[in-house]
Amino acid sequence: MKHEAERDAERVTESLGVDTGRERIVTLLTGATVTRDAVDQALSTVARRVRRVDSVVLYISTHGTLALTEGGLVEPVFVLRATRSEDPARDGLPEATLRRWMDRLPAARKLLILAACHSGLGKSRLTPRVQELLTGAKGRLAPLADVSEGALILAAAARGETAREDDKLKGDVY
Repeated sequence: MKHEAERDAERVTESLGVDTGRERIVTLLTGATVTRDAVDQALSTVARRVRRVDSVVLYISTHGTLALTEGGLVEPVFVLRATRSEDPARDGLPEATLRRWMDRLPAARKLLILAACHSGLGKSRLTPRVQELLTGAKGRLAPLADVSEGALILAAAARGETAREDDKLKGDVY
């Protein structure tokens, strides 16, 4: 029997990028395939293929927890197949790892959707390139299609909050 998170991931996979006329490259990890090695492999594959003109969407639907880092800070961690409660930061997927991965991608448009507890920071920011373009514009803006880029993170819950599912939707809000 499929869990809600698996159905949610399948729905998102089926709907994003459809009928855009652009090539879609999809990697779907669910159930027993959601190991740290499999996630690392999938992220590496995307990073090797993505170009500046591409758009990247990464959707994570799983349990989220908080863990202490080696420096003693509290960090959100996504629970994977082998994540153990004794050391979720070691066996899970730290949110900071995903953020660093997204920051390094050359794609102009990036979207990270986090359907997990403890996943949001409540802050937004412009990329350094967009800040530079806006600073140098001085009243004359280039066409939006020429300078459009951004990184957006949608999180189902703020740090310290739990994410919820909707019975009518039979899944999460994403």
